[in-house]
Order: sequence, then structure tokens, then C-alpha cells
Amino acid sequence: MPRLRSWIPTAVALLLAACEKQPPPPAYGPDVVLVVDGLEIRRQEIDRFHAIYASTAPELGRRTIVRHLLENHVLPLRYAQRAFAARRAELLEQARLLTTVATNVVELEQRSEPFFHQRKAVNRRQIEAPVAEFAFDRERLGSVSEPLEVPKGYIVAGCFDIQESAMVTEDLADLLQVGFLTHTNAEWIEWLRSEYDRTADKVQYVHPDYREALPFWLKLP
Repeated sequence: MPRLRSWIPTAVALLLAACEKQPPPPAYGPDVVLVVDGLEIRRQEIDRFHAIYASTAPELGRRTIVRHLLENHVLPLRYAQRAFAARRAELLEQARLLTTVATNVVELEQRSEPFFHQRKAVNRRQIEAPVAEFAFDRERLGSVSEPLEVPKGYIVAGCFDIQESAMVTEDLADLLQVGFLTHTNAEWIEWLRSEYDRTADKVQYVHPDYREALPFWLKLP
């Protein structure tokens, strides 16, 4: 009997350990398509601008457009929101102040001189997705946008005219953009590349429907 008693506590301990619940994997909602470096990317962030890019390049499939949006808009925006939250808040206030004194595109042009600004005829491919959404809306011709959030900060825009062509891809907007940006182009490219390198192996979850649409530099878990 002493022998029997000696192994009973060990057997019970092993049984209890086996019965302990293992921590379940993180549960993500059905709208989460990607989690990278702790950032949850949702389907709505992609779908909002999908139609814009589909109209600029009708030959491209959905997978290619999703990859483009993730790499050039959604992920850069989310990275920048986290890294430069305080500076972006300051820029947003400056952009909002401009929209209070410039209520139409003529006033915007008159008051844009102190800021980085550009007036140019552009097509949908040449501007950020939120700006294109505003610029090619005929109902908003002559008006001033609210601050439009883009990866590098905010843009206040006003469209003077839209020249339509036989193909949507060749439509042109006579567009004034006033930028409130955290970086110059060169600085931005350098920072963003470093973020891509840093997070390439930090993918924590990918929705099955999006595994083939990720940017190529991301490594699947």
C-alpha cells in the first residue's frame, strides 16, 4: 500500500494539469481581416475606397486592389496614427481652422498662401483615395472639404471643375489641395520603409479570404 499511495498524488496532479483549459487563441470579430503589430485592420477600411480604385483601373482584380489599398493607404495611415498622434492632432486643428475662414474654393485659394498648397488638374490615380472621393463628386464642386485624413496628415481640398472624358480613368479635376503634413516626401518614404521592415514578421492574424491579397512584404503567420 505505501507504493500505491506514493504515486497517487502524482497521477492526480497530471490529470488536473491535462484538464486545465488552455488559453484560447485571440478571438477577432468577423470584420477584422488583418492584425499586424497589434493593429486590427477591418474590412470597412478597405471597402470604403475599393470602388474608387476599381474605377481607375477596371482591368485589376479585387485581390490586387485590396493589396494596393493595404500597402498605400490603410497600413500607412494606421501606422502613422499611432506613431504621430500628438502631431496629427495639432495639424487637424490647423486644418479645421482654415475651413472656418475658407468656405468656398475661391476663399480657399486666397487663404492657402501660408500653407503647403498645390492647384493642378489630376485624375483619380494621382491623389489620395479620400481626396479623390471628394474631388470627383459633382455635388461638391466649388465647396471646401472637411480635413481629409491621409497617411501623412490632412488635406483640405477644393475643386474648381471636373472635365469628364469617354473613360473614367481620364477624367480630370481642377483641384486645389492644402496640406497639413507630418513629413516631407523623402522623410515619409524613409520612415514608412523602416516601419514595413520592422513589422514584416509581426502578422498575428489574417482572415482566410485575404491571405492572397496581402502586401508581398508581409510574412504570413
